[in-house]
Amino acid sequence: MTQALNIERLLDEWLAEGPRIVPDRVVDGAIADIASVRQVRAGRGRPAASRFAGFATAAAVVIAITGALALFMSRNMVGGPTTVPAPPSSSATRAPSASPTPLESLRALSNSGPVALLPGTAMEAGATYTVSGFDPSFTIAGQPGWQLSPPQGTGFVQFQAPGDSAELTIIRPSQAIDSYGNVIPLPPKLADWLIAQPDLYFDRSVQVVPPMWNPTPVTVGGALGVDLGTGSIPRGTERDSQGVVSLLCSSDGPCNRDASYALRLTPGWVFSLVVLSVNGEPVVVAFDAIPDYTDIPFQSFESSLQFASYPPLTLLPGTTMEAGKTYASSGFEPAFTIAGQNGWQVAPQGGEGPAHVTIQSPGDHAEVNIVRPDQVVSDQGNVMSLPANLAYWLASETTFQFDSGWWIDHRSWTSSKPPPATELGGATGYDLGGGVVSDSATPNANGQVVFACSADAPCSNNAQNQMAVTPGRPFALVVLQTDSGVVIIETESDAADAVAAHQVFGQFGDSLHFLP
Repeated sequence: MTQALNIERLLDEWLAEGPRIVPDRVVDGAIADIASVRQVRAGRGRPAASRFAGFATAAAVVIAITGALALFMSRNMVGGPTTVPAPPSSSATRAPSASPTPLESLRALSNSGPVALLPGTAMEAGATYTVSGFDPSFTIAGQPGWQLSPPQGTGFVQFQAPGDSAELTIIRPSQAIDSYGNVIPLPPKLADWLIAQPDLYFDRSVQVVPPMWNPTPVTVGGALGVDLGTGSIPRGTERDSQGVVSLLCSSDGPCNRDASYALRLTPGWVFSLVVLSVNGEPVVVAFDAIPDYTDIPFQSFESSLQFASYPPLTLLPGTTMEAGKTYASSGFEPAFTIAGQNGWQVAPQGGEGPAHVTIQSPGDHAEVNIVRPDQVVSDQGNVMSLPANLAYWLASETTFQFDSGWWIDHRSWTSSKPPPATELGGATGYDLGGGVVSDSATPNANGQVVFACSADAPCSNNAQNQMAVTPGRPFALVVLQTDSGVVIIETESDAADAVAAHQVFGQFGDSLHFLP
């Protein structure tokens, strides 16, 4: 009986005057245990796993803290002193504002990474989100009330504003739908194709037609691309059962006017389009909203978007390129990255140096030459120092017979009235267009006409591994000013005309980026 009375007394004393604050070492130990528990990440395309992982984490938090509290209490109740320790003094008690509470600390742990956004779940401002399964993966800042709209796939995601008054679509397209509703292969120059679509009315004061169009280079989410600007589709041009215009499809499902995995714009709304090259593949980011929508401008999403990138492969002589991969020059100055084209490779013999690179197609039916020249060879075969205005000098040489249908009429081009500047790979310059070698040009022993030389080899009309054009092969020329000096990019091909030769260059030019 005496033993029972002693237990009751101890319990009464404990409950009446026991410590009410768990020591920091106990809470810190519980948090450390939680942080060290290995969590199973959700697999790609399985959003349910993310939800389960959240429940499991919450359960682990409750169990760990409960166990810590129980351990603390048991150590003080069992085998402890019969006199209850005095409550901690006010000087030893940590003020709540001095450090986060245990609950705040646990929230900080759970919010350390992006949140996997599930369809139908509303975003919150201040949170960073990712979408499971989309490739390339990305993160984006949350906008209040916006939701991930089903369906989603590895190449298609769409976010909707509250009230369905605006949409943000991110698509990695595999096919396109033309103005007649026909499904066609994805155009190699996707930005040019989009700007030329008759249903898309872009907000420009002057009507432009590729290749005369100079897009605005941008960097979004770490990826390079072009901003096509804003525009609209006139009402009455609906082409599918839902009253929208379908333009691009991903490979997640069938491609047609009513495709679910498609970039669709609504007539009467205002759109904004950006075409990017992410890890060597095209990605289109589109914002479509009602005309008076001003709550969340496109820039709010655009500025927070970040794609996961893969390190570029080193482009070495004889290495065969693969589509979908990004390559970096190994010795050329300025260094650059470029998207791979199947089967292309740096010329095995003398194809790369500090000031020249030659990339050849399979069978050498086309090639792209990138040279940082320090001398030129005139149409009389004389070696000269680099002209101050290289683009104007090239346009004046009788070696070249430029396509009269191209957008520069060189006969009327003077040094005081140059053509509009172009921008490529982060550098500015002139696109001289395409042409062929004139009949008056005299080829050298190699059957070529040398017109520019780098410092990688001696310069003469018979020099090898220098910039030259071949009679009978259409070419295209671009002159750029980079941080390392003037760079000429020349394309030759077995194409039927100079326009086709310039399109061959476009396959590389859209992805070319000079590194600072």
